[in-house]
Amino acid sequence: MNLSNNQKIKIYCLIVFAKIIYFVEILGSLPALLLKSSARGLIYSVVFISILSGIAINLNWSKYFDTSKIFGFYASSRPLVLGASTSKTFEVLPHLVKSEDFPEVSSKSILAIEYNTGKILYENNKDEKLPPASTTKLMTALVALDLYKTSEIVTVPSFCTNLDTQKAGYLSGETDNVDNLLKTLLIYSSGDAACALGVGKVTYTDFVDLMNKKALSLGMNNTHFTNPVGLDAENGDNYSSADDLTKLAKEVLKHILLKENVGTREITLKSPTTRNSRQIRSTNDLLWNLPGTVGIKTGRTYAAGEVLIYEYRAEGKDIIIVVMGSLDRFTDTKKVLEWILLSYSWL
Repeated sequence: MNLSNNQKIKIYCLIVFAKIIYFVEILGSLPALLLKSSARGLIYSVVFISILSGIAINLNWSKYFDTSKIFGFYASSRPLVLGASTSKTFEVLPHLVKSEDFPEVSSKSILAIEYNTGKILYENNKDEKLPPASTTKLMTALVALDLYKTSEIVTVPSFCTNLDTQKAGYLSGETDNVDNLLKTLLIYSSGDAACALGVGKVTYTDFVDLMNKKALSLGMNNTHFTNPVGLDAENGDNYSSADDLTKLAKEVLKHILLKENVGTREITLKSPTTRNSRQIRSTNDLLWNLPGTVGIKTGRTYAAGEVLIYEYRAEGKDIIIVVMGSLDRFTDTKKVLEWILLSYSWL
């Protein structure tokens, strides 16, 4: 039988190691025994690998096994963990586990996402431009934080007290700090507070320009504001979309102060300049009657119908739902949430 040079070298190595074994065997002391055990283990390993290599060469096992595999790692660009390929694509949580029929709702536009991953759980006309109503006040709050310190005092002008919108009852010329104005703005959806913040440091027009610039910076490309209150514009120029309002909500929730405000049920505010106090209550009914509700903002006008940006957080689930153009925002949102909890698994 003709042997290759490689096989001849292996046989020579075996002869050398056999002589080493003989030498070890003639040693009788304890250190020699320890050395003998280690040497035996090494020799057996070499012999075992040599035998396998010879068999693989003769039988051409490379057709069936990747011979580049060494100690669990492959000489290839494919990422591996403990010798197993990680090329499998894992679905982002949560998983859709049931094909439940979607409930009948009145909303013209809906978007529901998993907050942590951004995964869309349900969508319908998410990019349709519709009036946002008082959800506009979330942007008003963000711009106000850019302009003011929360301790600053703002005077409420007369025209802000005469707006045809929900108001906290500020009197013409009354003063309050920005912190209280933000709370009445976001908890009670106070239009007079929104108006006062819009003119306290810059002109009304400049404040609206800042709102639109921030909207673009957040990627709200289907949004345009004409006022800080959320009032309907005569030509329909005050608009947004469910997708854009979701982006707005996620930005607001990054700010601890605003996040606390949009999740507050009711609070008593004390004026820093007078002895007066003001009791305000959230316009979001779901904070009381739907466990897991943590915010965030309601809206309603004639043109917009009912609007709601809603967040649910419980048992490892964090869901944001936006409904626009609804006849019953709270019922629609409950139906959407129930469908999601039945249809998806977070395991």
